[in-house]
Parts: sequence; C-alpha cells; structure tokens
Amino acid sequence: SVPKPAVYWLIGGIWLTITLAFEFLFGHYVAGKSWDDIFQVFDLSRGNLFLFVLLVTTLAPWLVAKLKGLI
Repeated sequence: SVPKPAVYWLIGGIWLTITLAFEFLFGHYVAGKSWDDIFQVFDLSRGNLFLFVLLVTTLAPWLVAKLKGLI
C-alpha cells in the first residue's frame, strides 16, 4: 500500500532534523566554528540561502510523491 501524505512529511521532518543536527554539531564541535558563525548561515540579508536548502529538504519527499502520483 502507498503511504499517506503524513509519512512523507515525517520523512521531510526527519531529514530537516538530521541536517540541522549535522550543521550545528559538526560545525561547532568538529570544524571549530563559533555558534555565531554557524547562525550567520541563516541570515538571508547576507545572501545566505541555507534556509532555502532546509525548505527544499523538508518538502522534497512530499513533493516527489506528489509529482509521481503517489498521493
């Protein structure tokens, strides 16, 4: 059976969580960036488009399922 739309939203949410965890944890503890440097990546006024990456990451599972006619 085909999963319901909520499953695709859940997958997108999990991808979002994993992406943010990697960004913050790897960036701070492995790459040695300050928290301020990490938060600058979310500043659209500086031309950073990472928020759009997060949006696409979250929407992608649902959008692909919709385009393939699964939902």
